[in-house]
Amino acid sequence: MHREILTKAINNFSGSRIMVIGDLMLDVFIWGIAKRISPEAPVPVVEVRKESFCPGGSANVAVNICSLGGQPDIVGVTGEDGYGRQLLDLLSETGGNINSVKVCSRPTTLKTRIIAHQQQIVRIDKEVITGLDEATAQALKNTVSEGANSVDAIIVEDYGKGVINQSFLAHIVKEAVKHDKPVIMDPKKGANLDFSGITLLTPNRLEAHAMVGVPFDEEEGIEEIESVGNAILERWDIGAVLITLGEHGMCLLQRDVAEPFVIPTAAQEVYDVSGAGDTVVATIAMAMASGANIKEASELANIAAGIVVGEVGTAVVKIEELKKAVF
Repeated sequence: MHREILTKAINNFSGSRIMVIGDLMLDVFIWGIAKRISPEAPVPVVEVRKESFCPGGSANVAVNICSLGGQPDIVGVTGEDGYGRQLLDLLSETGGNINSVKVCSRPTTLKTRIIAHQQQIVRIDKEVITGLDEATAQALKNTVSEGANSVDAIIVEDYGKGVINQSFLAHIVKEAVKHDKPVIMDPKKGANLDFSGITLLTPNRLEAHAMVGVPFDEEEGIEEIESVGNAILERWDIGAVLITLGEHGMCLLQRDVAEPFVIPTAAQEVYDVSGAGDTVVATIAMAMASGANIKEASELANIAAGIVVGEVGTAVVKIEELKKAVF
């Protein structure tokens, strides 16, 4: 019966419309082989075989939504550069609605990963982390006000690149409450924000500990994780917190539910966690938009995350894969 409930939710994914707000990025993967060490420094020499480009950050959330049969309304910024145009082209090709993406003077955030023999050697970040100019910030707020009533759920994906600040987050929550829309937020570690009004927060263990100023311990048990989650619920007026635990699964704590809901990992092998958090929030939003409750949505997200961490690169989960995994 439980599988039938999850399958029913997946079958209702098609056509769900999700507003995705946050930091858009372009991910570049340089693939090669390393046969020798450089004579200039003790580092491998990577012979490049190919390059690939894909949406990253909140753009990867949007791609996950498309792959699950939904329609993402993308709210964010790119730069006035070739990388920004390439990112918008990629998003448009996958079916994302890019009409609400604003072009600003900041360069497009670029994350370049060099991979040899299926192992990431180094990551190179090219970015400018500043707040948005007043006109762009107001344009994003106007977009949320105009579109909140026409979507089924709202995702806020904060990578700490300057798009999400307290003023913008408060505006998002106000519009979501006005139109009775759930807000799922993936917070950035160290973000000094008031999360009150959020339906569900999805921090990882490090982020959760940082939110309440509790030292992180790799050896902690579920009791300590539960304590951190409850501290988050007590500090802010939010509905629930889902703490992702990597290879140990997830732990869901809800304001009106006494016992934590611990979900063991669904991953068979872990090769690359790039984009796993994006898959989690995308799946949860799609599930909740399709009538699933938070527990059911979290279970589906755990299964989806188990799929993508078994692949190298910023992966997305396909709806057919999710259905197969549920069975």
